[in-house]
Amino acid sequence: IDDFYFNINLFYMDRQDVHATIQDQIGDCPTCYVYFTKNIATGYNFGLDLEATYNIHSKTLLFLNLGLLETKRSAYSYESSEGTQFVEEGRLANAPGWTISTGFEADITKKLFLRYDIMAKDSFLWHDDEDELAPSLTLHNINMRYSLNKKTYLTFWVKNLTDEMIASHEYHFALGVGLPEEEYESPIEPMTYGIKLDYKF
Repeated sequence: IDDFYFNINLFYMDRQDVHATIQDQIGDCPTCYVYFTKNIATGYNFGLDLEATYNIHSKTLLFLNLGLLETKRSAYSYESSEGTQFVEEGRLANAPGWTISTGFEADITKKLFLRYDIMAKDSFLWHDDEDELAPSLTLHNINMRYSLNKKTYLTFWVKNLTDEMIASHEYHFALGVGLPEEEYESPIEPMTYGIKLDYKF
């Protein structure tokens, strides 16, 4: 079909000396951390990437980008401030099982362009040496561009339209000597918007 574009990619990666990032708090000191990378014996990545677009008509385009990913790494051990730590076989960190981006682009008029997209991803492991999962995420974004003339464009954009407030990263540490270790989260960026003026010389 002339108005339909489709591309699919299957991949498998057999990995040796897989890198795992490890953080270790020394005692009860809230600012005493050691960060290092551990080489794990084996692992693999297996997945699929899909890109598709469809022209509804000359002024409107639908798009879809989809990614599926499965990861695995072997068990390993490392030396921490509390002795030898053993981590069982499992998934790799920061590797969501699926990601998707979809939306549309439209020339509303000869001067006004609109893009609306939704980006979502599955939950994933925060850290290689822990088993806690980050939450799944869905974000909505809008981009509008208005042509004032052949050389001047006015752009209005909004990111995180629904003002999602979930964690982008998670940390575990004690705030002082004798205090228990607690969980702390760093939130994603809230809804942001702006206007930009571009001029082409």
